[in-house]
Amino acid sequence: MKSIFLFVAMLVLTTFLSACQGNREQNLKKLDELWGYCDNPHRDIKGIDYKICKDKERAAGPSGKGNELKPFDITGFIEKVRNGVPTSGGYGMPTINPYLWQGSLDVTSYYDLKIADSTGGFIQTEWIYKELQPDQRCMIKIQILSAELISTGVKSNFICEKKLNDSWNSDGQAYLEEETQLTLKILETAQVYYSAIKLN
Repeated sequence: MKSIFLFVAMLVLTTFLSACQGNREQNLKKLDELWGYCDNPHRDIKGIDYKICKDKERAAGPSGKGNELKPFDITGFIEKVRNGVPTSGGYGMPTINPYLWQGSLDVTSYYDLKIADSTGGFIQTEWIYKELQPDQRCMIKIQILSAELISTGVKSNFICEKKLNDSWNSDGQAYLEEETQLTLKILETAQVYYSAIKLN
């Protein structure tokens, strides 16, 4: 008799806790709409996790087009590498460096992304226009070339075009200085992520 009473009590308690958990999730989602997912005080996202969360939000760009992309979980990726879990390359080693990848997302976070392929390590922005120069446009292409955090592990390209008679043509200019500055910024940001992970 006592065991039946304990079984019923546990069943009622389990049902009650499940219902509470469902209500909690609904309440969290409502608060996400008010505060935003990362800034919701009830989610208590702090430190590097908060920075990563905000970076994912910024990677979506002003129009939110990035929401259509599958988010890249750098923390999970790093854990898989540390534990020797095979990545998409199938050899237990990452095909791209996760810190360079996150750094690349950071520096392109002000623009809408057309492509963000974390498997191949390729990012391409949508065409970027200046408000006062609608007949000119540029795009940024970034490729991660290494699984290691090295200075030659990332390549940046600027491609610009001018409109002439309703046709877009290359402006024929090389943007070596701009590409170098962008690459340096990616490397600097990647180093910040690397240092933050090593401190934890």
